[in-house]
Amino acid sequence: MEQKKIVEIARKFSEVLALLFYTIAKEVVDAYGEEGEKVVKRAMRRFGKARGEAIRRLVESKGEELSFENLKKYYDIPLGLIHDKQVVKALQKDKYWREVYGCPLSKVWRRFGGEKLGLLYCEQDLALIKGYNPKIKFSRKKNVLKGEGCCETILTLS
Repeated sequence: MEQKKIVEIARKFSEVLALLFYTIAKEVVDAYGEEGEKVVKRAMRRFGKARGEAIRRLVESKGEELSFENLKKYYDIPLGLIHDKQVVKALQKDKYWREVYGCPLSKVWRRFGGEKLGLLYCEQDLALIKGYNPKIKFSRKKNVLKGEGCCETILTLS
């Protein structure tokens, strides 16, 4: 299959995932208000932790270390395909700093005015990192759902 078609499929799948999340999260928050928001946040953290643990198990099954390189190598979704652009500012043994532009999930949430709900989805990022390697510190400096130009994250190995 040609690369262009693969990218198209990956982005479409991401949009469907974003719409599914938005629809469920909106129903929960509309029905239960602030308590519903807490439930969605907890669920996203559980989701992220499960993803991170699965990536960790895969890396360990290959006999490799829980490094940034291996997180990137064995990540469970093709981030490089779904985003318009990804800029890695640093990929060192103890630091991984990147900016992501054109997130297809955020585009769906903005179309529905669901930026606040989308931020609940982003809760899973920290949990994923902790599930993968609890020695990694996660810092999000920017988020497009807050009106910033990109999503910027810094991971630091302690």
